[in-house]
Amino acid sequence: MTMDKSKTDLINFLKEHCSEYFNNNAFPLFRADYDIEREWRMFNTDKTRKPLNTSKLIHNITNEYFHQKFGKALRTETIFAGDMQAIADKYVDYRSEVGATTLVYWLIPFNSYELYYSMQTDDYYNWVDHSTSIAMVFSAHNETDWLIDLFKKNEHFLMSIMLSSLAKENLKDLFESPSRHSGTVLLGRVLSLIMAESHGDLDGKCASILTRPILFKMLELLEYKKSKTSAHNGLEVMVDCDSYVLINPKIFNDDFAKLDELVSNKGTSK
Repeated sequence: MTMDKSKTDLINFLKEHCSEYFNNNAFPLFRADYDIEREWRMFNTDKTRKPLNTSKLIHNITNEYFHQKFGKALRTETIFAGDMQAIADKYVDYRSEVGATTLVYWLIPFNSYELYYSMQTDDYYNWVDHSTSIAMVFSAHNETDWLIDLFKKNEHFLMSIMLSSLAKENLKDLFESPSRHSGTVLLGRVLSLIMAESHGDLDGKCASILTRPILFKMLELLEYKKSKTSAHNGLEVMVDCDSYVLINPKIFNDDFAKLDELVSNKGTSK
């Protein structure tokens, strides 16, 4: 097989800098990014990443949890990818809506990388952006009692921030309702109020006594893990690496196995 110089340079580059990823994985990571205007390109990871859509409050609390668990503020210090193309495709659709030219690339981290992900989520933002979704996590893990106990311990504070009689009735119903299903709906309503209050809370009291423990518990339930191997299960992946390569899949006809053979010396080139 004869390759053009760009492909040859890429293979040599990957062998030198990215062999660890190929030794541990049979599939690439996928990232939607702006048009790099070439077949492949190396990037340094931005370790000062700011959130695109996630609120600063949730971003900071989540970083605090990850720093306690893994020793790194993962929402800031990593590059985001998907372990299947469908995850990256969603971001192409989003960026297309705002008029940005975006393509899906294979992302290969340099050696000495780590992957962080939860087997339960394809997009953390989708969980924390909707109070009902947060309630669903607790319900799915049979932990709604934990959440209700937290509310009960802070009932006086909760009542003080509830301006409407309906909100106060929702909280009372939540404490008294024997039905877990209706409780989940009510949980969503109370959580929505808490999140709204936390974002406008100048002294940080609501965030400290409610939002922070709620998000810490939810992240615990989502069971984030560190691995060298992609799960290839439709998940959002935080990639901890100093540098990475973006590769246009079209130069290998979207067949990662071809690239894997060449980098891993399973194939030959003449």
